Amino acid sequence: MGDLDSVLQHLTTCFTQRPRVSSPRACTVDLAAAPDGVRAFVEALRHHRWDQRLGCYRWRGEDEQPVESLRLTLETLEDALDHELEEALAEAGADGGPFDPDQSIELCSDDGGMTVLGLSWSGGTVSLVVLELEEDPNSDGLLMHLAGPGAVVAYLRDRLVDDELGGESIEALARAVVAAGDSIEPAEPIRSRAPQGPATRAAPAAAVAAPSIDVYGVSDELDAAIERDDDAGVEAALAQLDAAWADWRALAMSLRAIFVARDRHPARAVQIADFVLGRPDPSPEEAPELHDEWLGGLLNATAACTRLADGGSEACARVVARAIEQGPVQPALFHNLACYMALRGDRARALELVEAAARHGYEDLAELLADDELAALRDGGALEAAIARGQAAADEAP
Repeated sequence: MGDLDSVLQHLTTCFTQRPRVSSPRACTVDLAAAPDGVRAFVEALRHHRWDQRLGCYRWRGEDEQPVESLRLTLETLEDALDHELEEALAEAGADGGPFDPDQSIELCSDDGGMTVLGLSWSGGTVSLVVLELEEDPNSDGLLMHLAGPGAVVAYLRDRLVDDELGGESIEALARAVVAAGDSIEPAEPIRSRAPQGPATRAAPAAAVAAPSIDVYGVSDELDAAIERDDDAGVEAALAQLDAAWADWRALAMSLRAIFVARDRHPARAVQIADFVLGRPDPSPEEAPELHDEWLGGLLNATAACTRLADGGSEACARVVARAIEQGPVQPALFHNLACYMALRGDRARALELVEAAARHGYEDLAELLADDELAALRDGGALEAAIARGQAAADEAP
């Protein structure tokens, strides 16, 4: 069995076990040169719901969302590069040769929205591709390739933050790989080579922070201040990010900090979310990827609110208000908000939010039904009834 065949076979099987979509998704990628395993996997993606986890990564998307290449995501990073994108890709392949974005598909992002996972067959080598949005893409190459099962499993295990969110999916993959006769002996990823020589492009002034502000360095300082529970350190880091807000990476690093702080330091996560919400939202038309990350940050912030005994703080109230506003766009927000209300004893409001989640097409209703934080809503079948009302309203909508 070659390279990633066993990994692709497992992922294909996982998706074929999901519900089918009413009509196949479009695929904008030319698969003529793709190996059979890649084509089979893409067919599974086209015909089934995107509700699948792989470690810290999770597929999400409307049933109409097409299968696309990594090209658009790479182009959104171009302002952060010192070289033209084509130069950066010239030695970015798994074999050290050119990387052709049109011989790739974008799969999904991690829970924090800070890395994108893709699949490539560029240059004849099949690999899972990691595109790191939180790292300076000039520092050590633009892409990281996981070209064998051992590299895939080792990387996913290393990235796992919460065993309850994705741990079993990694171990299921490991078992499938071994059953197929492949080894999961840890292997190093392949880093693409960063372009050598002087910069060949200047980023637009609006795309980069003032030269005196190292956004990634500030992000490290913010992480450290969160761990120390250092009020002054957090405020200082946020002030620097505010000064660099014209650089899209300042928002990206703030969203990352919300995710990092969510479970162990929820009050800090809410504080940073309140900071982000006090600034202009990224446009879904002009910056769709960044807007999706922003929604992910709001989702992490609402999860943090549920973890706080002082859930009635003004910052939480502002986060909750924005989440309700954005719920129709990202229905998972209604799930978190229902938990927030239920834990604070507002049963009626929690049931309204459950109904809203179902009405707006939330895909994880089974997870919602099993959520321990909503246990108080199960009495008398109230939780199931709210879901049924929401689904009925969705069916009646024009």
